[in-house]
Amino acid sequence: MADPVLFKDAYVALGTATGSYKNLSASVKAVAFPLAKAELANSVMGDDAETFEQGLESVQVSVTFRQDFGASGIDTRLYSWWKNGTKLYGLFKPVNASTSTTNPEFRFRCKVFSHAPISGSHGELLQTEASLRLLSATSTSSAYNGITRATSS
Repeated sequence: MADPVLFKDAYVALGTATGSYKNLSASVKAVAFPLAKAELANSVMGDDAETFEQGLESVQVSVTFRQDFGASGIDTRLYSWWKNGTKLYGLFKPVNASTSTTNPEFRFRCKVFSHAPISGSHGELLQTEASLRLLSATSTSSAYNGITRATSS
């Protein structure tokens, strides 16, 4: 059995072009991107059970950041990306280290579909959550068509 991975130093980066990633890891409090496929009903008359086939991929990335309203803070970036519908490139890894079989890299194209600039309670540090949704590639390159997982650089 492999050693457990302590989730404390993830790599979360977003950019407006491939290779122009901005490492946002220092502001990240939590991240999740459940991978799903649509469930397409496949049952016919006479079946004794409801059956399904997999449909299109669906990825809704949720990232919670420590809020920063500064000129180059996370609020400025997220608001601009959300307001302008900016197409982004996402790069996520469990640990901020070289990509490997034990530290896979996930890449995808996305947009900020929701952003909560103020979220918190009295006496808590202010944070913001953003929801990123998957986009298709606009070229014939499969590098960003859906979500890709790499185990080497």
